[in-house]
Amino acid sequence: MHGQPCAPHLSTIAARTLAPSRARSTTVSVGGKWFVRGGQPFLARGVSYGTFGARLDGALYPEPPELKRDLIAIHEAGFNLIRTYTPPPEDLLDAAADWDLRVFAGMHALDWRYARGCSRRQWRRIEQDMCRQAAGVARRLRDHDTVFALAIGNEIPADTLRWVGEARAVATLTAMIDAVHAEDPDRLVTYGNYPTTEVLLAAPVDFVTMNIYLDDSRQLTRYLARLHDLSGDRPVLLGEIGAHVGSTPDAEDIHAAWLDTQLDAACRAATAGTVVFTWTDDWHVGGRAVEGWRFGLTDRERRPRAALGVASKWNDRDVRDLVVEPPGISVVICAHDAGATIDECLAVTCALDYPDLEVIVVDDGSHDRTAELAARHATRGARITTTPHRGLGAARRVGAAEARHDIVAYLDADAYPSDWWPWFLALAFADHDVVGGPNPADASEWKSRSGFVLATIGSVGSVRGLGHARPSPRPRTPPAQRSVDRASTHPPSRRTRAHRHRRDGLPAGRMTTAARRSAPPPSSAFLRSRPFILDARTRGPRGQRQPR
Repeated sequence: MHGQPCAPHLSTIAARTLAPSRARSTTVSVGGKWFVRGGQPFLARGVSYGTFGARLDGALYPEPPELKRDLIAIHEAGFNLIRTYTPPPEDLLDAAADWDLRVFAGMHALDWRYARGCSRRQWRRIEQDMCRQAAGVARRLRDHDTVFALAIGNEIPADTLRWVGEARAVATLTAMIDAVHAEDPDRLVTYGNYPTTEVLLAAPVDFVTMNIYLDDSRQLTRYLARLHDLSGDRPVLLGEIGAHVGSTPDAEDIHAAWLDTQLDAACRAATAGTVVFTWTDDWHVGGRAVEGWRFGLTDRERRPRAALGVASKWNDRDVRDLVVEPPGISVVICAHDAGATIDECLAVTCALDYPDLEVIVVDDGSHDRTAELAARHATRGARITTTPHRGLGAARRVGAAEARHDIVAYLDADAYPSDWWPWFLALAFADHDVVGGPNPADASEWKSRSGFVLATIGSVGSVRGLGHARPSPRPRTPPAQRSVDRASTHPPSRRTRAHRHRRDGLPAGRMTTAARRSAPPPSSAFLRSRPFILDARTRGPRGQRQPR
């Protein structure tokens, strides 16, 4: 394929003599909208692995020699994460630790498939069984530092969700999460969601995992912006991103070019990581091999496709590679009686790795040690300006007048930015004049109010949400209390039947069966406002993606 790096043949990779890097790596945690490992950002670059046919010991994975060859090849391709859909066996966990791979472990609860038609009493037994499954998997993985997170499920069928009900499904996922945390309090827990059932984002997962299959990168960019809004202060991980490889002569080149645009869109949208679906065409469902199924970066014989070279290229890239000429940025921090937080705010801001970053502190007539603490960072490039107390607006104008650069980024004194914050600002200003967004909370930090990040250049233009700074946590409305229906501004308790019918273009009042059947269909504007109708998924030649 022209212009794309070639992937090494897997037979040559397996033949190399490689020294295992078995150093039990530090646990990955959540810091704002990103993952953190050992105090440094951890950008998840993953690939899904399985499911396979059962081997001699019953595990749904290849035999140990072939499994080890696969993990070596995955490591050589630059991936740092593998996603499984069933609990990983011990030999996979050991091999992953040898080759510095994190395991995004999954579990498969068959009970969701049998939920349709069950009574409430039967569902309570199903929920208890799934909680026992989740606790058992968490107990077995508790001492393995190589486990990145545990996914308690993947893609509950939409018809099952309609039967069970949104509230009951969220309550079940919450109970499973609590069961995992009871066994392992520090384990990151998530659920593999997809756009059709995005109402399940109300579950209190540690980070949002969304499987997205969108052919158009512009649609993907728009949906990722929406997903950041829905996820709040949680990181967003693309749990599956991929496409079926056709049978035409240029199908592999088309697949590779498509993957390149998708990974580029995911990087620009500030996702915390991606998982490419999948490593190989060797795929089994229900104990049977799926024929004619070509989603893999390699074929059944582990021969690499062109898309593997594309994925390897993006495994070595981040947002810093997308900014060709980084513009100068002036960070203005307005502070009034911020002695409790200004020191740590400046310690992080002045340590940002950016070519031309200016830090200006405007002390707005503080009565505490704000100016004294800020002056300690003068040797690290911070400039301090003291003014009488005239309010935030006046302080920001003073900071803008002191700025040397055209781009001025305002940061609250009780917040601190992530490592890549100025790079995302520089990337956003390629298309926008004003960039702003809320600061997501970091639960391990200060207990104060939320902040707001605003950057501006020239005249006021379009606004784009970009929340990359981490403030202190603040009380927020539990996700379960958020309204899913955004077609009305009224709270759900005040939505009358007549209001819903007027909104949907139906006759007001109680409708008879005959009237309901003869009523016109909902308007297209109403349908576009409903999040649950979105299902832009690329399906394989069998017409329907099989459940894992």
